[in-house]
Amino acid sequence: MSDKKTPEVLTIGFSAGSLFDIETIEKVYEEEGLRAYINKMNEMEISGQSIGPGPALGLYLALKKLKDIIPKDILEIRFGLVSMHSPNVESAPIFNAMRRLIGSDDIEISKEWDYSHFLGGEGDPIKYHKAQSADLVFSTSYKNAQKYQENGMASIYIPNSGPEKNMELYNKKDNKIVLVSDFDGVIGDVNSEMNYQNAKLLRENNPHIDPIEVFRLAERLNRDNPMELGPLGNAVRKLGLIVDYFAELRIDGKIKAEDIPYKTIVVTARGGSAFERFNRTHKEYGINVTQAHLMDGRNKNLILDIIAEENKDANILFVDDGKVHFDRALDLKNVLAGFVHNNLTVGKIIVDGKLDEKLASLVKIDASKESTEPKKMRPKN
Repeated sequence: MSDKKTPEVLTIGFSAGSLFDIETIEKVYEEEGLRAYINKMNEMEISGQSIGPGPALGLYLALKKLKDIIPKDILEIRFGLVSMHSPNVESAPIFNAMRRLIGSDDIEISKEWDYSHFLGGEGDPIKYHKAQSADLVFSTSYKNAQKYQENGMASIYIPNSGPEKNMELYNKKDNKIVLVSDFDGVIGDVNSEMNYQNAKLLRENNPHIDPIEVFRLAERLNRDNPMELGPLGNAVRKLGLIVDYFAELRIDGKIKAEDIPYKTIVVTARGGSAFERFNRTHKEYGINVTQAHLMDGRNKNLILDIIAEENKDANILFVDDGKVHFDRALDLKNVLAGFVHNNLTVGKIIVDGKLDEKLASLVKIDASKESTEPKKMRPKN
């Protein structure tokens, strides 16, 4: 009987809009209908017009390059595309863009991805990514990204910031990748965030309550209890196999630190007092990261600027479930910002102003003044 382990597989899905800048032609469809859309595509083909890269195309090509470097017994990476476009319009601008931006004139589109589905304007893309066991999906639609989470799939919303930034990101396609991830609500679950939000609700009638101190107290009480994985937890765990692979090569002197093609860096609003549970969670699931920065609530752009400076020309993807952190990162020239939905942001979990019994007793809540009106969660700030 063989002791050889089955290799892990990481499956990453993309929407057509995340890879190609199709907003202009999609706007024709939305405003003028299908016939006008087809005519526009035909006009672009006849005139030789093409479309540019989408926000994630450079990252996708860098990931493909990484796939060729990583031994399959360490991690096998699969890629998929689900598009609402017709499979029959082979010479339309989007297919020409695939040839021009991804490969060459003789590229075989059907072999570019491990799986691809062209839906011809019908069907639900979520079902097709789910059928392919995608670990995460990139989408330029905020609503679609929300639907993925509602259906139990991890998704990263990346807005199309325009041709200029898309081209700048695309030009990094041959360079290394740096994933910068939030922790609570992204790698880990949202329960700690819930304590903070519930404390904010309780403070309305209990002014002595400090939500940040309640969060810190809860983390101290649970420092030996690992959190459950959040929406991107399993994907980050698998990517951690790459981190560990290159760390071993570096220890053996086979690669220099500056030549390592992939990094995972955690940037979290947690402070040092909440480090133990963060560390315990990573150990529980075998998550390996390159760096961790515990910001204690400070502006994450302070660290993102340093990361961008230390990793010049890298494909830097920053993901967070906090709207404020996400919005701030959109202003950074060298960073692709992504928003991650979780069960709190999509309303599956409701902030109700209640803490668990032990935590509530330590906080000393006046039961007669507890807030009784649950609130739907807005993206955290």
